[in-house]
Amino acid sequence: MNHDVINYDVRSGEYLFKHATEEVAEIDSSHHIPHSHHSFELYYFISGEGEYYVGDVGYRLYPGSILLIRPGVEHHLLIKDTETYERIVIRFPEDELSDVIRDGLSQKDNFYFVRNSEVGKEIQHLDVHFSNIADSMILATFKATLFLILMYIISFRPEQSGANADNAKITEVVDYIDRNLTEIESLDSICKALHISKSALSKIFTDEMGVPIMKYIRYKRCVTAHSLIQKGMPPTEAFSEVGFGDYSSFYRMYKQVYRHSPSQRQT
Repeated sequence: MNHDVINYDVRSGEYLFKHATEEVAEIDSSHHIPHSHHSFELYYFISGEGEYYVGDVGYRLYPGSILLIRPGVEHHLLIKDTETYERIVIRFPEDELSDVIRDGLSQKDNFYFVRNSEVGKEIQHLDVHFSNIADSMILATFKATLFLILMYIISFRPEQSGANADNAKITEVVDYIDRNLTEIESLDSICKALHISKSALSKIFTDEMGVPIMKYIRYKRCVTAHSLIQKGMPPTEAFSEVGFGDYSSFYRMYKQVYRHSPSQRQT
């Protein structure tokens, strides 16, 4: 276990937990080459700017986004060279999963925004666990917490990506967005409903969530539309169902996030 720039690097067989912060120029070039593993991988993105490809599908990385990468599926990173890059990587073997978890994961998409949801909290809390237990107990703790993380992922819905409960205003804002996602028309309408100035709302939201509020709303609409499309709804219906005013703006946002057109179903 290392305690320098890499916060933690815990390995045992096919199990891996790695929390690393690096300057982009120092990243091992192997990250940029398509590769695959025999195990499942969870990739939790904390900071930086870039894209991650899983198979032929590219995903725009946002702080708090997570990728579920299945065994044998090629994946690689495209990170911009102007940013510090921080992420958590978790790998675990498929053959040790219960049928319930294996079946549950088979129903999930590859990509979610989970910042400050229970998924994100438990992943980041692994650092705390490893700081407070004996080395002999690390693997057992990792497996127990991983089970909880996977159950949260299986139960996760896109609308659950809430804010830190300690920040009452952000929690109120995110709750409002979740309840009114399809009806929100502008930043002004949110400010009026929540009795807060545009400047104050913009600052606290960007500081806490890592993305401007209207971009966050477009992103959540896009993720929700993607879920509907994966369930069989035509893109030409899904865009208006989630609150986009016109198909062209939905198409641009969808391409930005998923790097393919809405009509190209993910397999």
